Amino acid sequence: MNTSTVGTRRPVSGGRTWRFPRLIIGDHVALAALLWLGFMVTVIGVAVGTAYFNEVTESVLGYASTFVPWYVAFMSGYIVYQYVPLSIAHGRIRRDSAVEAVVFMIVFAAAVALLMVASYLVEYVVYELADWPRDLAGTHLFSSHTDVLAIFWEYWLTFLVWASAGGFAGAAFYRYDAGGWLALIPAGALVSLAGMRSGPTFMGFIFRWLPSLETTSIAVFTVVAIAGFAIGLAITWPILRDVPIHKR
Repeated sequence: MNTSTVGTRRPVSGGRTWRFPRLIIGDHVALAALLWLGFMVTVIGVAVGTAYFNEVTESVLGYASTFVPWYVAFMSGYIVYQYVPLSIAHGRIRRDSAVEAVVFMIVFAAAVALLMVASYLVEYVVYELADWPRDLAGTHLFSSHTDVLAIFWEYWLTFLVWASAGGFAGAAFYRYDAGGWLALIPAGALVSLAGMRSGPTFMGFIFRWLPSLETTSIAVFTVVAIAGFAIGLAITWPILRDVPIHKR
């Protein structure tokens, strides 16, 4: 037996060489679902606490949801920082490892967007039972808690931009160590332009000086967000293309 081929499969000529990262996606989606349960308990708890001392005048979720893109960006950055070099060290080519990271970003962003859809539906039911107003703060592509497709589309596109910005930062931190902090400047500009919705935003004071897209047009937001995602990937690949493997 030729031991040089043990544990590897050579792709059919012309076929794809990357693999669908099923296990890593499954693990992180399961973790996101567990965190979502705690997230929703907190959101409903805040609403109930507010109602006890005052009046609930609008959706608490509209405020709490501004934390979620940071989570998506962090997990995407972690995958690029940790998984891609590990994959390369185990003999995968850089291109395939990068493609698998992108697949993770797309699927993970979609999964978290579905959790956001579920969040709005849960809040809708709770607010309906409590007879609280369900006004939404900020500019959105949707106008009600039950506009399921628009909610999913807005959050998926938003998360994609944040995921690519997080992946760029993760690649920069891995390759340039302390110098990776400089990557936060273009990453911040990227999410500010295409990946942040107006209204109350976590740590908004950091991005207040950057431009921000405010539109209710699905077409405009789709084009800008997809462009932002593509730009994030485009500036990440030159870092990963010949990235060395560090001993940590």
